Amino acid sequence: MLSTDKHRVRTLLAWGMLALTPFLMVGILSLILGRNGFAAIPVWSDELDYWRSVYSWTQYGAHTGYIGIGELTPDIGVLSVHGPGPLLLYAWFAYLFGWSYSAILWVNALWVTAGAVALILLVRPKAGAALLISLSMLVYAPFILYSCTSMTELVNYGLLMAYAGLLFRLYQKVSVPVVLAAVLLVVFMSVYRILYFMLLLPVIFVACGRTLRWKTILWMLAAVMFSFFLNVFTRKITSPYESGFLYHFLRADLMEGARMFWFHAMENLYDYFVLEMANVAEVAQRWLYCGMMLLCLLGAVFKHENRRAYLLCFLLLLLPWLVIIIFYETQDWSDYRSLAPFLWFAVVWLLLHKQRLVPVAYFAGCAAIVVLLLTGVPEGSFADETRFNPEPFSEDLQELCEMIPYDPEATDPFQNTVRTEIMNIQLMAQLHPGLGVQSGIMYDDNTGKSQWILTRFLRIFVPDFYTVAANNAGGLYRLGTGLEE
Repeated sequence: MLSTDKHRVRTLLAWGMLALTPFLMVGILSLILGRNGFAAIPVWSDELDYWRSVYSWTQYGAHTGYIGIGELTPDIGVLSVHGPGPLLLYAWFAYLFGWSYSAILWVNALWVTAGAVALILLVRPKAGAALLISLSMLVYAPFILYSCTSMTELVNYGLLMAYAGLLFRLYQKVSVPVVLAAVLLVVFMSVYRILYFMLLLPVIFVACGRTLRWKTILWMLAAVMFSFFLNVFTRKITSPYESGFLYHFLRADLMEGARMFWFHAMENLYDYFVLEMANVAEVAQRWLYCGMMLLCLLGAVFKHENRRAYLLCFLLLLLPWLVIIIFYETQDWSDYRSLAPFLWFAVVWLLLHKQRLVPVAYFAGCAAIVVLLLTGVPEGSFADETRFNPEPFSEDLQELCEMIPYDPEATDPFQNTVRTEIMNIQLMAQLHPGLGVQSGIMYDDNTGKSQWILTRFLRIFVPDFYTVAANNAGGLYRLGTGLEE
């Protein structure tokens, strides 16, 4: 009886640690940094875009100006280059509890906790497995580097834990409610990161009896087609991202597109393995990813037991990697952010199947990368001093922000849009929530549609704009003649 009680206590403690992993991670980082990680504010442009999108939406819904880059607008609506993703992930929290500067960090942690609770309820892992899954996050450089940020990265780990729990239940017994839950979860994930549509394929394979029959193949093809139309729809309501390969590829003719496709893929492949980067952790992560993919392939070939588990992990590492190489970028942390959750999921999946080969190699690789992070120059979020020690708000910038009104009667969203090169949390918070923000470097061909320009230095000539005000923070300009008032 005493032994049973001790076992139950160990299991509950392990489950509790798994559920509280994101909070534990930020707490550890706070001790190491000597700063309150829970109070970290958005700094990067993506973080500021997420924060502003949710802030504006919860105040004015779709009745705002355009949020985006370079005055490129979506076919439908006013959403930014990140589309509906930030709203799906964070708006519920803002409606319920309000919207602080560090709100996204807290919501990210709650998503991870919710995913961990789902995994616990669906699988009821043993104490050892739960402890290892928790440690697999605590020592994982992508998890560490994004824990104190307002990026969406941590959400992936929570949703993937819920997905792992549903898929594991399907392996035990196929049931319609679990299949529907898994499909809906993957669709939800695919809305904000289309790469996750690949997670539909294992669900279909298991639901169809784990055999590759015509029925299975047809359902998989249907899933691919569905993901295509889902992507088309989300692109309709998302501002174009001009710097991305797909933006130019989809607008090229057949021959030009074929050349772009080939050279882009070759350049990405070269950059992935050869390009030297200042971020040591990113380089090491790439080699860890490829090493784990190779180990999963070897497990699929030589392991007699759980061969399918290794094959699943290999395919879920290979396919996203190919998509990144062919269609996306291998620079500026983009492949790092997109691929890191797939590697972590493979480790979790093998842990749930009581496999040790790949997880042991994973932990060894993670330990080496953590050593590099601790002994090298600060990287990623830890290189941003203002994240943990914000600069005082400028009274001059506040004055300029407060001079821009929101027009509820505007018929064109550009009438409530501000073009700016100033990207910080003060501007995002002090501009009226009904105003859209168009960021990016100003050029002659991407400036002039927005009603307002707010910038430190206006380096281009913009006809039909007049000066409203100027101070030490910059200048404010408005479209018109200045005679309207």
